[in-house]
Amino acid sequence: MGHARHPFLKVIDINTEKTIDRGQEMAFEFYEFRSTATYNLATLKVNEEYVFILGGINSTYTHVTNNASSFHLPTEQIKAMPEMLHERYGFPAVVKGSYGYVFGGRRLGSDEQAIMNECERFSFEREKW
Repeated sequence: MGHARHPFLKVIDINTEKTIDRGQEMAFEFYEFRSTATYNLATLKVNEEYVFILGGINSTYTHVTNNASSFHLPTEQIKAMPEMLHERYGFPAVVKGSYGYVFGGRRLGSDEQAIMNECERFSFEREKW
């Protein structure tokens, strides 16, 4: 089953850094981010211009990533950022001040092994975890 074409959806491939589907322009837009980790990516709205795309798991549930990318909304440019310290998927991400935080989530393995309790903090000013 393929992705339906939505008039308000922009699909961004974060591996190739290209917009692969542009819908009709509207006053608001939704973005879908695709990568080798296609499920449970976290998105973090940093400010009015930037969104971070973090972590995720592939469609066969065999690879979890610690990738981090920033997406510049006005120009639709994607930039690779320093990787998170831990590979994870299915986790929340929040902004507080000049920092982004990711909490918990899962890694590969049984529930006993996979459930994480690690928290990471990213400095937007220093661009470091």
